[in-house]
Amino acid sequence: MSQISNVQCLEHFEQVQFLDLRQNILKGDRAKCCKCQLINPTYIEQAFQKWIQKTQDEIQYIYTEFQDYLNPLKLFQEQMRQTQKSFDQNCEHIINEIDYLIRGINYDKNQKIKYLQFFGENISLSILQEMAELMSEKAPILKQSKRDVQLYIKLKLIINFAKQVMIEQQNSVIQLVKQQQQAKEKIETFKDIYLQHKSQYQYTETKNIYNIKQFEVCRVITFNKDDSIMLAGSNSDIKVWNFNNGKVTENQTLTGHIDDVISLTFSLNQDLFISGGSWKDMKIIIWRKHNDLWKYTQIMDYHKGYVPQILLNKNDSELISCSSDQTIIVWKTSLNVWKLEQKLANHEGTIYGMSLNYSENYLVSCGKDKSVIVWKKQNNIWKYYQKITHDSYAFRITFVDDDSFLFQLNNEGFIRLYSNQSQEKFQESLEQRITVQDKEDPWLLFPAFYNVEKKLVIQKQNQFVNLIINQDNGTLNIVNTIQCESHQNNGALSKSGRFLAIWDSSPIMEGDGIIKIYEIVYSNRE
Repeated sequence: MSQISNVQCLEHFEQVQFLDLRQNILKGDRAKCCKCQLINPTYIEQAFQKWIQKTQDEIQYIYTEFQDYLNPLKLFQEQMRQTQKSFDQNCEHIINEIDYLIRGINYDKNQKIKYLQFFGENISLSILQEMAELMSEKAPILKQSKRDVQLYIKLKLIINFAKQVMIEQQNSVIQLVKQQQQAKEKIETFKDIYLQHKSQYQYTETKNIYNIKQFEVCRVITFNKDDSIMLAGSNSDIKVWNFNNGKVTENQTLTGHIDDVISLTFSLNQDLFISGGSWKDMKIIIWRKHNDLWKYTQIMDYHKGYVPQILLNKNDSELISCSSDQTIIVWKTSLNVWKLEQKLANHEGTIYGMSLNYSENYLVSCGKDKSVIVWKKQNNIWKYYQKITHDSYAFRITFVDDDSFLFQLNNEGFIRLYSNQSQEKFQESLEQRITVQDKEDPWLLFPAFYNVEKKLVIQKQNQFVNLIINQDNGTLNIVNTIQCESHQNNGALSKSGRFLAIWDSSPIMEGDGIIKIYEIVYSNRE
């Protein structure tokens, strides 16, 4: 604490005595002296006590979380030791039994040889008679003795026992390997989740680096897995752009929908993307790359309304679509053909948006019925888990970690954050409400985006596109705001979190607009 006396504020060059701990304050404006403008500041001593307590809580949290994964590993290690010990004991028993058999067989062999050799050394009448008996058909010389048969039976029993032991040990090892794999997967999942809370990047600035004039209405944009392709809706067509570090060249125009394309999602693993259509179309189309050209390979027309959003899970095994027909459809793929697996029908109005958490065991959806519904995956089936209701409809919903999601209501001037810290129900964190620039936004498109690695949220509100950083301590702060010409704007964050594309509609000429490419600059933390 004695070192604090040397710290001065940048404005008055007086000793810093207070810290401003409010959420929406920039880092450079938090240290205050007595001459600074003060609104509920915290004394340095109190701040240090809070910091010490928070550090201790973080250390305890990390210790507890890691211990939950160390204990199963230690148990698995002990099981392996017991298996090895049991296996060694069984092998030793089998070896001893075989050794006993070998010694018995050798003894019997030597006795027979000695017996036969005896005939040639001491010839008598009785021996001659026994030799005749042995050479007769009645008693062939190679006839097995009773001991031979007993040894053979015992040998078969030992061999069968050995086989059974090997099978049991093999099954035991297989089971332990499965447990080890499950433990490894849990550790990897925990590692990924843990890294979400410890970002290695610090947001620096946002730069507009390229613009594309597009006269057709663009209602959706998305990027592929490595930021090398950008897709943009162009009325009912899809434009495919080659994307090279923010420089864009048009490659192909795809036709297949008969009404505006309003949803797009790209696979993280392969050259595949999915599109969803508006009112007159209502179709979902699967597109794959063949000989460097994109072609549609399947059309699904189960929905009876427009398709505002489509999600594809991390390993491309599950596709989730929502619609104005009040349903969510879960699709599963087999031999590259998508089939309806499950229909979720708990909403009572148009569903505007959805989001999967990182572990893909929670799904949230929101819509016109003024509700947010949480779905939980159990035994590979999505089940209704929780319903959150408000006095207005919700949209632009996204998970920001495994147990927290945020969204907007259309008549509020802030973003709500809900968390599930108790593993029971999601509840709002009232202190985490993020104030935005406008209360209403009549434009329902432009979904929210979240990049796990960069911990960056993209959230539109009317003419404003907010860049929000999820801090290591769990607080959410707006670090930059891009103001568009019109509230009718759409965009997407690239998969790397490095680029942001926004189609900004002209407020004068309907349909006339510009796709603006922004580079988001980060610095590496030490």
